[in-house]
Amino acid sequence: MNAALLALNVFTGGNIKKQAVIVFATMTIMVTLPFAAVFSMGSNVLDFLSGVPSLEAAETLECVLVALRHREPGLRGDDDDCDQQNDR
Repeated sequence: MNAALLALNVFTGGNIKKQAVIVFATMTIMVTLPFAAVFSMGSNVLDFLSGVPSLEAAETLECVLVALRHREPGLRGDDDDCDQQNDR
């Protein structure tokens, strides 16, 4: 028997219903966390992501925007990811 299953068995007293509730609650949290992370970034990010057809296009567009930011005086951006992507 797995150590995690043994701990779950000890914690729930061997009650299958309690184990099912704990497993279901854990899976629900694990599925909703990525959605919560994206929505917590705000409407600007959601608008950006909805207008981009693929992940590669989003990465390329991000690098272009960072490059444009560096051309503007007074605006700064972090272009380490773009430099690493261009080195590949």
